[in-house]
Amino acid sequence: MKKWNGKYVVQDFDKIVSISDSEGKIDDQILAYTCCFPNLERLSAINSKNQVTDQGIKIFTECHKGNKHLESLMITSGGITDESILYISQLKSLGVLYLDQNNLTNKSIPYFERFKNENLELSIVETKISNDKIEKLADKMPNLKIKSKFH
Repeated sequence: MKKWNGKYVVQDFDKIVSISDSEGKIDDQILAYTCCFPNLERLSAINSKNQVTDQGIKIFTECHKGNKHLESLMITSGGITDESILYISQLKSLGVLYLDQNNLTNKSIPYFERFKNENLELSIVETKISNDKIEKLADKMPNLKIKSKFH
């Protein structure tokens, strides 16, 4: 990133396409900062230690729901709940969605049914979603490739 007179040159923000963290440093505030990156393709917050919450996901999806480049969102070990699935379903270009070890329950199933993304790879390992609900979702939505503790 270039500086000119001590300020960042905003034109460089469109060159950022990937943000990845496996140490739990991404939080809601960093998710809000991603609004500055219009060409973001991938966000990976692995082991987010409950620092990513529904509020952060809401802000993130508001910024990126028109982003035709965003193809991968991975948030594991986070503090997101069923509410976040409603927001994430607005991201039409996603091809990969990993939400392992989050606070997801059977109540999230109707929100997953809103996904219209072709061949979406969904990982919901170590959540509280029951096997029968996952099976029904898989039957109802053949466009989803689901990974769970049952698949």
